[in-house]
Amino acid sequence: MRLRNKITICADPATVWRVFDDPENTRRWQPALTSQTHVAGPPGEVGAVYELVYDHNGRELRTVTTLTEKREFELMAATIDSESSFATVANRFEPIANNQTRWVLDIEYRFKGLYKIVAIFVRRSMRARADDEMRNFKQLVEYGSAEG
Repeated sequence: MRLRNKITICADPATVWRVFDDPENTRRWQPALTSQTHVAGPPGEVGAVYELVYDHNGRELRTVTTLTEKREFELMAATIDSESSFATVANRFEPIANNQTRWVLDIEYRFKGLYKIVAIFVRRSMRARADDEMRNFKQLVEYGSAEG
């Protein structure tokens, strides 16, 4: 399953990147994130591995996220492995007119086992969650806080 989400942020790419690249900000725009632990590799660099734990409606979801590509101000890509799926994620930041940035999020999920069946029914909610998180991030960049 592939998802693509886009949002325009009223800030230049350097500002957007600074907020996005700071792991301390992640909980501010991903309210379901309960913990983030660096596991291996150079923190914040390609090859870094993190364990992220999310609370999805009372159910704990553990993921292992590996940073696979990083180009300052332009791209941050990763793989995310969990019990239910393996995903590749690309966050692209494109400068646009009037000191704005377009954030394009591409995610490709490969579901595991019985989760392949469940995936048919959760596409809409997964897109909605990504939309919510992107709006939270936009608000964090533009106003210094996220709704969460």
